[in-house]
Amino acid sequence: MVVGMSLFILGPVLGGTALAAFRWEWLLVVNAPIALIARIGVRLGVSSDRHEDLTHDAYRARAATGRLTPTSEGPR
Repeated sequence: MVVGMSLFILGPVLGGTALAAFRWEWLLVVNAPIALIARIGVRLGVSSDRHEDLTHDAYRARAATGRLTPTSEGPR
């Protein structure tokens, strides 16, 4: 847990160091292969959802939207 939390500090430090040495566009080039590897890892490592779980998620999403919409719209 300590290692994971230390990455919150290490990430901005490494990002700032990289931006001092390179143009910001190069960070996108570096992140593209990392994102591709993460996507492949998720597709291979995470099991697919059951159909029953997806129907409950749809109901929960509608309920959450119904609760949050009046909050974001506010009084008129």
